Amino acid sequence: MQIRGMKLKQAFTLLIMCAVMTAASAKDVSAKEDGASSVETKVQEAAEYDLEEGGTQSFEIVDENGEETEIIIEEVPGIARVANGTYKITGKFKGHWTAGFYIDISGNRLTKAHGKFYKVIKGSISNMRLTKESDAQATLTLNYKYHGFTKISKVRAKILNKKLVIKTS
Repeated sequence: MQIRGMKLKQAFTLLIMCAVMTAASAKDVSAKEDGASSVETKVQEAAEYDLEEGGTQSFEIVDENGEETEIIIEEVPGIARVANGTYKITGKFKGHWTAGFYIDISGNRLTKAHGKFYKVIKGSISNMRLTKESDAQATLTLNYKYHGFTKISKVRAKILNKKLVIKTS
């Protein structure tokens, strides 16, 4: 039996292959699958790192201009009690730059902001500043220049209710 020049078996095989390809392309992708970490990444307005949970947590956040930045917060290993210690905060503006800093927390208070770092993929970074504004907040500010356009970018960390809240702008 033939269907428009094609044998029934060939038509059935083609149908099965299309179904398999469709199912494979609809698969969800998380940070765990691309090797970044063992945590699933969610898109939101702010990253909320649970200080009591600790470990490494990854987030996708969107600033007020609709631009996405990946935020990775890592607990730096030490012997301190839960929520006390050093945390590495990394912001990745995909395809353009990676920048971050370290903060020290003691007694649910930000005691020190230090160790700013960056890597540029496209464009350039200048005027990078890290400021500890209070016992609860620190901000990394940088000027990012690409194709003649300069944008001031910020990665702000704030301690709020046993969580470390990160926002970008």
